[in-house]
Amino acid sequence: MSSDKWRPGPNVGGSTDRSTRGGNNESDELNVFIDLDRRIFSEEENKQLDSLDTALEVEAKAGQSDSAKPKIQKVPFRLRDNINFNKYLKPKVISVGPYHYKDTNLKNSEPIKLKLAALFIKENGVTKEALYLLIKNHIDSLRDCYDNEATKDYQDHEIAWIFLVDGCAILQFMYIISVDEWYFEWRLRELGIKTDYAAYVPHDLFLLDNQLPYQLLQLIMQSTSPSKEEVFLESINKFIFDYIRIPGERYRNNDQILKDNPVHLLDILRKMLIQPIHEISKKPNLIIELIIDLAAYLLYKLKCIDKKSEYWHSYRSIEDLREAGINLKPGQTSCVRDITFNWGTLKLPPIVVSS
Repeated sequence: MSSDKWRPGPNVGGSTDRSTRGGNNESDELNVFIDLDRRIFSEEENKQLDSLDTALEVEAKAGQSDSAKPKIQKVPFRLRDNINFNKYLKPKVISVGPYHYKDTNLKNSEPIKLKLAALFIKENGVTKEALYLLIKNHIDSLRDCYDNEATKDYQDHEIAWIFLVDGCAILQFMYIISVDEWYFEWRLRELGIKTDYAAYVPHDLFLLDNQLPYQLLQLIMQSTSPSKEEVFLESINKFIFDYIRIPGERYRNNDQILKDNPVHLLDILRKMLIQPIHEISKKPNLIIELIIDLAAYLLYKLKCIDKKSEYWHSYRSIEDLREAGINLKPGQTSCVRDITFNWGTLKLPPIVVSS
């Protein structure tokens, strides 16, 4: 660079003469501001340099929005790129929301969703024009429920139509499946939906990037009467609980989860799995656990237990536990926090595995 295209700026922290500072220190050069004429760079180069000024601001804003409201995001690429995992991450029969809407393998689901949505509107006295306008009026907040890349290629009327059909369709599906088996099969025959097709729908509705905002489902339910809104809330509750329940497990009311503004159906399922279990029958076990905790605390204070030991945890296999004389039994609920150990018996929540 020629000397006539730049000029030294004001010194910071004294003279820039290395001889007066004692040595050839490269870090000293950072204490000199160089006032460059930006015209020596191309437009593209200036944009790249300017991006360094705004990068942290963008990250800060993104961090604030992410912490305030979780977004419906696509499955991470490292999982999607894994051949062994990919088949478990993609919908089998039905797309919900914007991520898989253009998947040609799922286009057969569009007529089925349209039938279910039409049945919802017909049976609940909903005015389709009013509901469509309601969704369009909330389209910005509904878009904000997704990662920015998810909806940028859709115009407002396109994404509003997707939300209308998909939202009404899955609410209607959850309702007819939650009534009873006879009613469900009768409705499927009436709509021309094959039972083997319908069997895969619950699986698809709990995929990470195949979700609708719960805010949208609330808008649609509120467009019906208050009594019917309660019916749909109960059907959501029952549909998700039936998906995770173990044989013989008693029905649990999860109304509070629905009142706590969940993000989507998968979020409700997650909260059902990790919610605390309060059962009267477990009070004796609780007393024993409190006594054990108190004894451990006293031993700790008396220096009988090494302080370092509290940071070490040993996780043994089932075989190791059995060899040590510990019996294992299935618990009575599907809640993953429902784990008890009493008199040599470890009870763990059963896991239902279905392909």
